[in-house]
Amino acid sequence: MFISAENAQRIVDEIKATIQKDLNIMDGTGVIIASTDGARIGTLHKGAQKLLRSGLDTLIISDDNPLEGTRKGINLPIRIQDKYVGVIGITGDPKSVSSLGSVIQKMTEIMIVTMQQQAALNLQEHSRFNFIEYWLFSEVLDEKSMQMQADLLGIDLNTPRIVALFESPAFLRQEHPGELQSILTSKHLQRGLLSAQDIYVPVNNRVLILFAEKDIEIVRKKAQSICSDFHSFWGIRIYCGISQVTSDFRQLRKRYKEALNACHTAATFGSRYISIYNESSLYYITQAIPPHMMEELSKSVFQNCTESEKYELLETLKSYFLHNGNTAAAAESIFLHPNSYLYRLKKVTTKTKLDPRNPHDGAILSLLTVQYILSKKPD
Repeated sequence: MFISAENAQRIVDEIKATIQKDLNIMDGTGVIIASTDGARIGTLHKGAQKLLRSGLDTLIISDDNPLEGTRKGINLPIRIQDKYVGVIGITGDPKSVSSLGSVIQKMTEIMIVTMQQQAALNLQEHSRFNFIEYWLFSEVLDEKSMQMQADLLGIDLNTPRIVALFESPAFLRQEHPGELQSILTSKHLQRGLLSAQDIYVPVNNRVLILFAEKDIEIVRKKAQSICSDFHSFWGIRIYCGISQVTSDFRQLRKRYKEALNACHTAATFGSRYISIYNESSLYYITQAIPPHMMEELSKSVFQNCTESEKYELLETLKSYFLHNGNTAAAAESIFLHPNSYLYRLKKVTTKTKLDPRNPHDGAILSLLTVQYILSKKPD
């Protein structure tokens, strides 16, 4: 079929709204697949059948030239790439509708070609998305099959890449489902920021960009520009996590996880738009520890605390570690008198049997504090 019945009906409805004439579109066998008269859909139009078989340029149906199953009007072939693929019929007095014939014929052909091109683009985009999804999330890659698909999609697997993941709390809450990708990939943001080999796909209401780049600083600047544009144009705050560089296409899944962790870190702290993954950072070390292990550690350390006491101690530790052990600055950050703050630090040791000023104890409390910070949902 040269066009779906649904799209053929869209064309009929749009042209009808413009010329206020009844229309039919027939397929290559002469069957009506779209009409302003729904009762005629699925019936054989013998005039269209005759036109297609004879290769005529026009077939007029009139009182003097009737055909069974037809009405008065003009029928014209639909040509795509010089090939007859269907017929457009305009119902009415042939004398009054003939003047519209060539215009409607051309409009129909243009609309069909446009729809076919859009369908091809949608298919390519769908194939591209499926390929990237497989690349990102498969435990084991079929490398031979991947290479064949990559060649068909114009993707160079051997290009070094840096993964950047963008998210916004508003989009994650699905207040604006699907809008993040359309805004992010709009023309003025693409210009100069995305190259032909860069790949962008939506992933769970986030947008993922696989930059064909090995310089993290270049990607950071581009990501900063994108985040700033969002805030300037729409007042929307988005965050970005950036991975390390892939030296092998098999590393992409790992890099995606790095970008996801980095994005979560950026959104958690909120004071900056962007976070670059660094495997030596305590924030990323903590995220690499299985959640059940961290949960068991937390239960053990805070076993003598009520939930409110645990919250108070963690807030105290948070300010302590964020200010590198400077108790005066930490006290000021949470609006406490220095002596009151020292009392809280002492309470940490009393309740947990761990002293944050001791390197061994401090390491354990740091991990739990980072987990606490990362567990708080971004606004």
